[in-house]
Amino acid sequence: MPATPRPLFPIGLDLVDQPVLVIGGGAEAQDKTGRLLDARAQVIVVSPAAAQRLRSWAEAGRLVWRRRTVRPADLRGCRLVLNTLGAGNPAHPAVTAWARRQRVLLSTCDQPERSDLGMPAVVSRGHLRIAVATSNASPSLAGLLRRELERLVDESELIAFLDELGALRAELRERVADGEARRNLLRQAAAGLTVAGSIRTPPRWRERLADIRRRLHVLNSRCT
Repeated sequence: MPATPRPLFPIGLDLVDQPVLVIGGGAEAQDKTGRLLDARAQVIVVSPAAAQRLRSWAEAGRLVWRRRTVRPADLRGCRLVLNTLGAGNPAHPAVTAWARRQRVLLSTCDQPERSDLGMPAVVSRGHLRIAVATSNASPSLAGLLRRELERLVDESELIAFLDELGALRAELRERVADGEARRNLLRQAAAGLTVAGSIRTPPRWRERLADIRRRLHVLNSRCT
């Protein structure tokens, strides 16, 4: 059954020094944990086994690793829970029930019906964060857009420009008391930024999707 598109409310969650639980120790857990550490969250990973980078972060004291399966008490006091267990894992209903009971925000990988929020694809360069979401219509497309945006950012001086704007803003806060005057100066400093380019969809994409649907229909016919 296809996933229902969910137009989410875009928001940035402040997780500095906040406890966040990551359930699972695979590649998905490793990716999400890296993003949480960048956000300076206090990460707790619960999993009998863990990927290499998770183990390294635990050994370096950057996170807590509980080497076992998840328990209801693990969710207590957490600001957020990221459930990265595989789709067929029998723990999903219990984790969802525990999170609802304890009123903890929950994100379950590839299961929007068991989630309170979505995890967009994020361009992360210096102070810059660009989130790309498709309302769950196509996470693959969100990933492709993220990589293209990363390329555009990396080929520009945008991050150095942003760093200097941040330094200027701090300087102006010390030297200019009038808030509107500060904002005008900052607008002048940032004026002139342009984004040039175009978005090109794949050639003959309608035919490609139709072909995939035909092959899927044949496969389903053979299975039945």
